[in-house]
Amino acid sequence: MTSLKLIKIIKYLLYLLALAPLIATPMTIFPFNFGRGLIIQFLIEIIAGLYLILAIYNKDYRPTKNWLVIFFGIYLIWLFITSFSGADFNKSFWSNEERFTGWFYLAHIYLIFIVLTSIFKKQDWKTFLIINISVALAMLAIAVLSLFGIKFWGLDLGKRISGTLGNPLFLATYFIINLIFSLYLFFNKGIWPRIFGGLSSTALIIGIFLTQSRGAFLGLTAGSAAALILFIFSNKKYRKIGISAIILLSLLLSAIFIFKNAEFIKTNGVLNRLSNISLSTVTAQTRLIGWQIAFRAFKERPILGWGIENYSTAFNKYYNPKLLRYSYYETWFDKPHNKIFETASDGGAIAIILYLSIFVGAFLSLRKKYKNGSIQLNLFCILTGGIIAYFTQNLFIFDTPVSYLSLIILLALISGLPFKEKDIEQNKLPIMAIIIGALVSLLAALLLNILPLIASIKLRQTTLLYEIGKKNNVEIYKKAIKIFNPYKEEWRVDLAKSIIADLQSKAEMYNKDEISYAVEELRKNATEHPNNAYYHLLLGVFYGELARDSQNYREMSIKELDRALYLSPNRQHIYFAYGRFFNIVNDRGKLVEVFKKAIELEPKASISYWEGGRQLYLFDEKDSLAKQWMIKSVEMGYLPPEDNSFIFIFKNFYKYFFENKKYSILVNLFGRMIPLEPNNVELRAQYATALYLAGEKVPAVKEIKKIMAMDESYKKEGEEFIRLIEADK
Repeated sequence: MTSLKLIKIIKYLLYLLALAPLIATPMTIFPFNFGRGLIIQFLIEIIAGLYLILAIYNKDYRPTKNWLVIFFGIYLIWLFITSFSGADFNKSFWSNEERFTGWFYLAHIYLIFIVLTSIFKKQDWKTFLIINISVALAMLAIAVLSLFGIKFWGLDLGKRISGTLGNPLFLATYFIINLIFSLYLFFNKGIWPRIFGGLSSTALIIGIFLTQSRGAFLGLTAGSAAALILFIFSNKKYRKIGISAIILLSLLLSAIFIFKNAEFIKTNGVLNRLSNISLSTVTAQTRLIGWQIAFRAFKERPILGWGIENYSTAFNKYYNPKLLRYSYYETWFDKPHNKIFETASDGGAIAIILYLSIFVGAFLSLRKKYKNGSIQLNLFCILTGGIIAYFTQNLFIFDTPVSYLSLIILLALISGLPFKEKDIEQNKLPIMAIIIGALVSLLAALLLNILPLIASIKLRQTTLLYEIGKKNNVEIYKKAIKIFNPYKEEWRVDLAKSIIADLQSKAEMYNKDEISYAVEELRKNATEHPNNAYYHLLLGVFYGELARDSQNYREMSIKELDRALYLSPNRQHIYFAYGRFFNIVNDRGKLVEVFKKAIELEPKASISYWEGGRQLYLFDEKDSLAKQWMIKSVEMGYLPPEDNSFIFIFKNFYKYFFENKKYSILVNLFGRMIPLEPNNVELRAQYATALYLAGEKVPAVKEIKKIMAMDESYKKEGEEFIRLIEADK
């Protein structure tokens, strides 16, 4: 086989790799990252194996001196070093199924960087970019069609467009990079690539706005402004046009915020979301706290950091109890949603310098090529603006397997410009070397990627996520968990959660052997990841549920909860777990004591009052403090998300709020209760009364009219009520 034939195979595999963003694996627990990430790795390992044979026998295809490749390589080496000194090497190396952005994946991305910069020529790049952009357009079509209820891969893709990436923010990042590719084609030679580039650029800009991602909007704005400024200062001929464009852009942006209360903006989902960029929103507040925690983590380990993918360990250590004001969801961060803070936490100051050097190096490379005439001004401005757009939006989010892949393609494109053709010797390659290289690569790819994928699929079949009252198949789980799979953490957790829920509900679906097996599985998590507060917390809860008849389990539960508290001393959830334990062992004094500590950590967190009141009620239904705390939680605005818990609150306390004239709270209670019992006319009548007493007369009249339409026997009474409301001005 000649070098030329092997290169063709490698190129076709690279083109195939461009299709990866469309992949989703609904048969795995995390359909948007895990399966796709494994398939990306699988293809890269095959490509890398074939490329290695090519580079060994043909020196023309070996990596050449390239500063961007060098910078990224040093950055990768440093992350590997910090993984050893960090909080959890396994987590750093492999990551987990949910994120799939560990060092092992980044190493694969780096291999693609080397291959792309070593074998692609100008026409190859044009073909490759057209494929990437076409995939992005297909993604946009999938995302838009999903809004009309059309499902792809059998997945519910949400109310905002997210495509097969599963998140509007991730989709916006993907669109931004492909917008750069589109503009690159538009400003290049060739009528058809320019037409394609122009049309796809328009579509992708629309796609970015449809994601309603404020970070992407800011990134796009910053990138556009940077490109225009570069253009203005580099070309006097078009300076007036450039300045006019900047002024127009500024006016348009200002108008969105100045007229944010205008009807046309408030009724437009995209413009309304963009106009509400504010530090006072829940998202902004929790992000700021996350950044503060990352900075504290950086100050503790300013040189080596905590290791890639270990932000959650630092987050738990410096957890801010204020986060519980907002929701349970906002209290478990594994990423700070800011790439700079994430890099600082992961690898310290050196990692920040190395990460920034990649982008500075890309800019300097473009600037040098523009200065020596290798590329035109428009490409210099567009690619520089694109880098800034990506970097800016990454200050509000984190990378994913797809964004890393897209970024490396962009960096390789910048590195390769201006794609000077050179004569390359096309020698014959030893067929045995190719066969051996291909087989070794294939075997490694099967072991490292296909086996974990099979294991995940089989485990998903045994674990009934979020299906309360249904039993997981533990025997099949035992067989599936034995398949090679470095990503077992989530499966152990889900099995444990299912059995804990069973123990709490006393459904007795699992026998003693199955319970013991699940305990051992969860214990492995705590052993393999000793600095993970969540695993110790969950294990302590598991032991606690088994502590009713076992002194040994009581001691083990307290030991694990103590360890969790040591790792995350300000986390209320751990005190909640202590409270549950003291309920189980019939110690009311300590139950009250630990919940008072949880409340003291953040008195404005309504959930703490609810959890304390709930456990006290389970301990003694007549406990006055239980009633006091539960009422307090509702008065602070908390309503349990579970229907059963909410119905309990409603039935036991709505009369209290009537008697104490807390009508606004009643409106919230009835507003939540009506959808649960939509045909309950008496309930609706009480709701109408609450609305009227709360001063909401128009909604009260509307509700009365609904009641009259549902039940004619209420017509006379309803008409009298309406007259009463209309007379009360």
